[in-house]
This record gives sequence, structure tokens and C-alpha cells, in this order.
Amino acid sequence: MRSFIRNLPAPVEFCIVVSLWFNPLILDGCFLLPKFIHSGVWEVDNAYLIRGAIFRLLALAALIYIGNIRGWSLGKLGAKISWRGAGCGLLLAGVSYIASYGVWTIYELVIPPKHLNIIMTSLAIPVIIPTAIITSVFEELVAAYFIQALSRFGMWHAILVSALLRTLYHVPWVGIEGLLGIFAVALIFAFVYWRWRQLWPLVLAHVLRNLYFLLFAVHHAA
Repeated sequence: MRSFIRNLPAPVEFCIVVSLWFNPLILDGCFLLPKFIHSGVWEVDNAYLIRGAIFRLLALAALIYIGNIRGWSLGKLGAKISWRGAGCGLLLAGVSYIASYGVWTIYELVIPPKHLNIIMTSLAIPVIIPTAIITSVFEELVAAYFIQALSRFGMWHAILVSALLRTLYHVPWVGIEGLLGIFAVALIFAFVYWRWRQLWPLVLAHVLRNLYFLLFAVHHAA
């Protein structure tokens, strides 16, 4: 198996990572679809968050295993924790929030937003925090791989493809304004990673964003 993985052509490796990228999303949808057909709403609860975290952990394990064989170590992707990186992550979280909020506001001034049939019920803080961390690590690790793997095609090609794949990942859960905001944030994150080649600031910024939106949803639901 190791020999087989080691000898895979680069395009095949890329397709495998893309499939691992979307598989947790597909599995999430398979569990939510029956409820959606019955009730007409996507219901996000603790079980959904835990299930999604498990799917992403399995995908992460597969990615790390394949990556180590193929030469994509965590160190090569910039997985180093530092205080300076933490400060940069805090700044990046603020900048990215302003960017996404600005895009949402401009869009809603032009086109009235449509109501999304998504409800969040009984989300618990002990579930929200670890699942937010796992999701953030998963997304940033794969996004970093996309940029590194496509870097031979040039900066903007790598950044745009990474941002597009990240945006497509969120299609089932947000409206057009949400996708535009995510695309803007994805461009910022991809550009920052291209310049710094460090995962820690991006992971921290992503965790803070996830926690903010999930906790806001819990408070709003209450």
C-alpha cells in the first residue's frame, strides 16, 4: 500500500485529496437529507456536529497518512504554533470578519436576502468548541495543501483554486451572500498562507470565526 501511494501521479494525489475534502460534507448531507425531506428544514444539532467532527477526523487521519508517504508533512505545510502566529491569527480573524460582513452588507443592499431553512437546536458549548477546532484544522490543512500543490502554476492560480474549492464546500449551508462572503475570506486566507506559509494563524482565525458564528446562532436561537 505504501509503495502504491508513493508512486501515485500528482494529479491522482490531488483528486484523492479533493475527494477527502468533500466526503465529510457528503456524509453530513446524507444524514440530514431524510430530515430535510420530511420537515423542509436542515436541522443542525449536537449529533450533527459530533458526527461531522468524526468524519473530518477520519479524513484528517487519511490525509496525514497519505501526506507523510507523499512527502507532505505537517512541518512542510507550516504547522508550527507560536505566540507571534497567535497574534497574527487574532488580527486575521478581525480582518476576515470585516471583509465577510462588508460583502454581506453590500449584497443585501442590492438584493434582499432569502431565508434559509436551517435551524440550530440545543447546541452545547462542550460540543461546539472541539468541533469548531476540528473543522478549522481540517479545512486549513487541506486548503494549505491545495496552495502548495498548485504553487507551480503561480500565485493567483493557486489562491483562486483554493478559494473556489473552499467556497464550494459551503454551498449547501449558506445563501449567495454567504458564499460571496466566504469566497472573500477564502481569498484573504489563501493570500496570507501564500505569503507566510504558516497554518497556525489561519487555524486560530478560523476557530475564532466558527466559535463566533456558532455561539451567535445559539444565543439567537435562545
